[in-house]
Amino acid sequence: MSDIKEFFSNSKPYGIKSPRAWFRLILSIVLSVVIMFSQMLGMTLASSLSLPPLFMTAVGEVVPLILATLVVIAFGGRKWLGIDGDSVKYAFKVGWVFVALGLVASIMSVISSARKGVGLADGFLMNLVGVTLTCLLIGFFEEIFYRGINFGCLLGVFGGSKIKIMIAVLFAAWGFGRAHVTSLNFGDLSMFTQAILKIIQTGMLGVVMCDIMMHTKKIGAAGLLHAANDFMLMVTGALFEGKSVSGQYVVSDSSTGGMVIITYLIMIAVYLYPTICSVRRIWNEYNSCYGPYVQTGKEINQ
Repeated sequence: MSDIKEFFSNSKPYGIKSPRAWFRLILSIVLSVVIMFSQMLGMTLASSLSLPPLFMTAVGEVVPLILATLVVIAFGGRKWLGIDGDSVKYAFKVGWVFVALGLVASIMSVISSARKGVGLADGFLMNLVGVTLTCLLIGFFEEIFYRGINFGCLLGVFGGSKIKIMIAVLFAAWGFGRAHVTSLNFGDLSMFTQAILKIIQTGMLGVVMCDIMMHTKKIGAAGLLHAANDFMLMVTGALFEGKSVSGQYVVSDSSTGGMVIITYLIMIAVYLYPTICSVRRIWNEYNSCYGPYVQTGKEINQ
């Protein structure tokens, strides 16, 4: 045990040549598997409690959120878990496009429901509470997990130069996007195209969230923006249909697959501007950024 302590005490706490940073990154992969497994267990437990669908989703996010938060704290990133007015202001300044797109989609959904004569679902107020709670838990969990743990550990290794930082951003964005697609399905062109577009669309959102985290040093600001974006996309389904959150981003039905592809292309086009702006800001602002787990007592930002 003393040899292990000596090994880490004599190594730099950050950078590609740092054994400590690499160990933290590898450990984060193992812990990520544990956290995702806890999410599945949480959903299984929630389904046995006879809760409304939206509340089942919320309950299923509680345990993984707690575990992800504890990992960030254990790694030494507690100082980045907060949220304040300035960080929230920045988050919505750079990410307002995502919320606005969701708002437009919600308005169109309300108009469509009105034309069809579809009224509010029974218990719509409870559904509103459920979808709000669900979006908050999902938003904060995914930001703490994907940006706090995954991206934070990548920065600890690759944060030594502009190019390495962009490598970390791209790795994190790909991982975030890939996590939203169960398989690429190379044998079906429509489903494969949907999957790739979903990865790109979600990855672009991830790039902006990386920008927010690095600039504000507050994961909570990104979590609140994430929650607001999800809320705008989910609220009408909850109010008019009372349905739970759907994780199905790729459809096998050929009649609707084309519409899904068009939807993703529109979203990517809208996401393009804020994503490019975030990439430029990250490139211009940082010569080095080792993220939330630097152990020297100060962040190296030049």
